[in-house]
Order: sequence, then structure tokens, then C-alpha cells
Amino acid sequence: SQIAILCFILSLAISIFVISNTIRLTIFSRKSLIESFQLIGATRSFVRFPFIVEGLFHGFFGSMLSAIALYFLIDYGNTVIDDIISFKINFDPYLLSATLVFIGIMISTIGSIRATSKYIK
Repeated sequence: SQIAILCFILSLAISIFVISNTIRLTIFSRKSLIESFQLIGATRSFVRFPFIVEGLFHGFFGSMLSAIALYFLIDYGNTVIDDIISFKINFDPYLLSATLVFIGIMISTIGSIRATSKYIK
């Protein structure tokens, strides 16, 4: 159980780090546009909002892909395991999908906010 918690925390930290770096690269690629917005008086929140929304989309679509893949892998695993030892994993695909999407959106939002607050001043 402690190893599972450690793996979860490590995966969470890596996910936030990767998302932060992706948003940071996007910020650097649009640096001249951001500077132009700031020169004409755009607020920090106006400049940050598109990057946070982009992070939300990345989190949503990534978590949807992982939910679909996990559903099919569990379904395939059930058939293989059932043939060997007559055991079946029961799960609610809607709850699984909703949980993965929620976690994906939260992690991507945290990473986006972290990156934008650090690099847009």
C-alpha cells in the first residue's frame, strides 16, 4: 500500500511537471504576442486565460483517451483471466471515465496555473 501511494505521488508530480513544461514552451513560443498584449494594457488574467484553457483541453482529451484504453484493456483482461481462473473484474465504466476525466482536468489545471503564474509576469 505504501508503494502504491508512492507511485501515485510520483506519477502526479511527473504529470504536473510535464504539463507545466508544455505550457511553458507554449508561452515562450508566443512571447512576442504576450508582450504586445501587455504593452496595450491587457491584464495578467486576460493573458493567462488561454493557456489555462489549453491545459484543460489537454487534460480532458488525454484523460478521455486513457479512459477508453483502460476500458478496453480491462475488458480484454477479463476475457483472458476468465478463461484461466474463472474470475471477472467488475467495474463501472462511467464512474471510471468520470474519475479519470476529473483527475486529468485537475492535474492539467494545476500544471497550467503553475506555469502561467511562474512565467507570465
